[in-house]
Amino acid sequence: MEGAAKFEKKGDEALKTGVLKWSKDYVSAAMNYDQAAQQYRNANLFDKAINVYEKLAEVNDKLNDSWAKARCFESIIDCMFQRDKEAIDIDKLFVFCEKSAELFAMSNSLNTLLSVMDKVAKHLEKAGLTGQSIKIYAKMHGYMIKFEEHLFRKDYFTAYLKLLYASSAYLPAIEALKTEIDFLETSEKCKLENLNTHILALLLTYFIVHDDSESSYAGNKSFVISRENDIYLILNEFYQEGNKEEWLKFLGSSKATLISPPAVP
Repeated sequence: MEGAAKFEKKGDEALKTGVLKWSKDYVSAAMNYDQAAQQYRNANLFDKAINVYEKLAEVNDKLNDSWAKARCFESIIDCMFQRDKEAIDIDKLFVFCEKSAELFAMSNSLNTLLSVMDKVAKHLEKAGLTGQSIKIYAKMHGYMIKFEEHLFRKDYFTAYLKLLYASSAYLPAIEALKTEIDFLETSEKCKLENLNTHILALLLTYFIVHDDSESSYAGNKSFVISRENDIYLILNEFYQEGNKEEWLKFLGSSKATLISPPAVP
């Protein structure tokens, strides 16, 4: 791509210094690198595009623009997806994902941060790399807790739990649910139905872990809850009273034996 190469060269030249040019022109470099990267990408020259996006990220760092730098890493991730349709370098993907997340967090762009990480997690899941996808969702959950995100919380957390349950990762599911419940209990924006759903899911996950026939549930992607209304009433009563001891006792009660494997909330 002749046009892209010219823009890249102009960007390189903007960063050179000499007798008549004492300082680097980062603004000009950023503008030219951005044009070059876009044109390389449009021409499906993804290696060249990634190389220029890395240059652009360094320039944006000099300009103290963390959001623009994060977008560079996001663009690199997209190029990797387009270039490596069969096999992607997971280690590099994680590096760029984490870099973009950290920078979006610094610039308070939480929704963009979560969107990028969700995109990566879904790509990994589709590629059959469920364990890697779970790691991304775990990091997303950490950011949602830290920044008290509510707008898309239910969607992202549900996707996280679905993967955990599908992988029979019940103990990590318990820990995630406990963290989420603790957060929702202290949040002013908490929706009671979301809290109740997670409490119910936690209860049922405990039931699976302690049940002798646990292995029969492995790989089952469709769970059914019986006596749902009765369970909700019991859980609501315990939690409204702040009586967690009674809730824990409920796990060993006869009513708990009536519960089928858990529905994904």
